[in-house]
Amino acid sequence: MQITGAFIAIHAEIVDQKLNVTGGVLDWISVPKVGSVDDAGNPIGGLFYLVTLMQAGPDDQQKPCRMKLELARHDQTVETLAEGEITFDGDTGENRFWVMPFVMQAERQGRMVLINSIEGGGFVSIPVDVRFS
Repeated sequence: MQITGAFIAIHAEIVDQKLNVTGGVLDWISVPKVGSVDDAGNPIGGLFYLVTLMQAGPDDQQKPCRMKLELARHDQTVETLAEGEITFDGDTGENRFWVMPFVMQAERQGRMVLINSIEGGGFVSIPVDVRFS
């Protein structure tokens, strides 16, 4: 499985093996500061969806792959925002996609890079401007 592209969306879902996206290909996102909580004291974060576009090979049927989304900051620290194992059916074709929700808070505003990777299939960098909500 090779990653061919990725983008961030306000909302994305898979319905009947089709990709439905609202507010996709964002240049900037608005998130709360680290430590923000709601009135009940529960942590809050900005919810977004990572949409990953992939190309399957003949050996990728039913083969589990590990997908990861990381945030690379200006100070060269990296934080894992989401990760999980994905598997595709053999009858879904060569062009594949995956939707991964993630929640984010930020210590500071500014340009950051999201790194989307798949085990054995490379990675793609998604630059994004992070602003406080």
